[in-house]
Amino acid sequence: MRLAERTRLRVELTPRNCAAGALGGRAEGFSGERTAVWASVLPESGRLEALQRGAAGRDRLRLLVPADARVACGDGAFVRDRMYRVTSVQRWTAHLELECEEIS
Repeated sequence: MRLAERTRLRVELTPRNCAAGALGGRAEGFSGERTAVWASVLPESGRLEALQRGAAGRDRLRLLVPADARVACGDGAFVRDRMYRVTSVQRWTAHLELECEEIS
């Protein structure tokens, strides 16, 4: 077995599903439908972001998933029982590269 196959983790992808509130507001949510894929997980360096309520450090990572995985920006990813949001999808010949940030 190759090293790349032994270091992959099972990741669950879930589509984004926004719900409308009683006053017309939209809340971010995710569908209960999950698709399991094998992915290589590459941690990113931690950095602070300037948000409206101050600086916040969010955990970031990259996922390398099979090219036929159905995923789009804004979808959710469960990695090691932590929830991440997909912020970027880059299509390569043999795989997709997903940039993700942790949802706090």
